[in-house]
Amino acid sequence: MKKLALILLLASFNTTAQENLNPVLKDYLNELRIKASKEDAGFTNFYADQGRELFFKTYQHTKKPTTRSCSTCHTKDPTNDGRTRAGKTIKPMMPVNENKRFSKTKKINKWFRRNCKWTTGKICTAQQKGDFITYLINGEK
Repeated sequence: MKKLALILLLASFNTTAQENLNPVLKDYLNELRIKASKEDAGFTNFYADQGRELFFKTYQHTKKPTTRSCSTCHTKDPTNDGRTRAGKTIKPMMPVNENKRFSKTKKINKWFRRNCKWTTGKICTAQQKGDFITYLINGEK
């Protein structure tokens, strides 16, 4: 019970970047905090530096002699448009550059499920998702 109270207290503190988030993303981050605390008893918060590391980390593909990272498609600058493998434009990852980014829970879940598995070879944890979003909402490159 104390842990849940701590999580709710942490969730109530808004950084300047988080004050401007859409309600869906605020709720999603709060849900991730609860899930992260269930997945890891040592969970304390989400960290932008870990999200940045996740964004740029390169993973070896299990079936092909290629490597992948989030920046493979989303570029090394998440404020810019990216490109799918088929050449289709992907809007910027950072919500400050693309106000529709992270605005529908169903889409957020869909893209995390698909892209985590394609990039890392596994489903991302709540901690990883929260870190990733925290990196993007803080506007750091």
